[in-house]
Amino acid sequence: MIAPLDADDLWFEDKLRKQVDLLESSEPQVSLVYCWSVHMDGDDRLTGHWCSAAATDQVLVPLVLRNLLGNASTPLIRRSFLDKVGLYDESLRSEAAEATADWDLYLRLASISEFRVVPEFLMGYRLQAGNMSSDLEAIYRAYKVVMQRTRHRHADLPEELFRWSEAEFEFYLALLGAHYTGEWNAGFGWFKRALRTDPSLALQPRFYQRGLEMLLERLGMSRRRHSPRIGPSCRQADLRPMYRTIARKKKLSLDPFARRVSRYS
Repeated sequence: MIAPLDADDLWFEDKLRKQVDLLESSEPQVSLVYCWSVHMDGDDRLTGHWCSAAATDQVLVPLVLRNLLGNASTPLIRRSFLDKVGLYDESLRSEAAEATADWDLYLRLASISEFRVVPEFLMGYRLQAGNMSSDLEAIYRAYKVVMQRTRHRHADLPEELFRWSEAEFEFYLALLGAHYTGEWNAGFGWFKRALRTDPSLALQPRFYQRGLEMLLERLGMSRRRHSPRIGPSCRQADLRPMYRTIARKKKLSLDPFARRVSRYS
């Protein structure tokens, strides 16, 4: 089993144990177990954002729409499947696309196997100005390279799926720009680009929630500075507000992502 860890990120104490237990009890066709992650800044403070996907089994379609795993430090991978699809694609470096090498690997694995998830926050993903995740244009170019390769490998997938994916990614870059790099104009620019790519975003509550968050951050009214610091011994009890938010959204069926995935599943 292989479990990558980026230098900036943080595993909580039970991460590997819970993932190993699930992978060992899973069917042979399961190649990867991922978990949920919280975002943290350079001071180890929670930012109020997180990644909490729940897709399992055949995940290629939802994985095209969005990087379910969120980062390179989330998965535990069965090594035999890496022997089949290869490791991180070093050729991406020649196209300046190494920022999405992890997503490319997950897509290749999802093409031949199934995924499982431990639905708990078991790691912290660090986002701060100066790391790779803050170079917005470079990340976008890397995304385009990986999606072009995915289109080529899966010509049967509808074009609409890739358009939605691009809007989701532009929406994500708006978050990076506004909250983590201080590039406010760029952040709002990505926000508008996402809306042009997929006008239906204007019908989704999260569009306005994200816009309000960006405005409050710009005005210096963000609550992030008062957020608690986290470490390897972070307890699940410390993350209860996030679990409550996830449960509320699930109960109210506020996730348009899930509805789109169901159209192609």
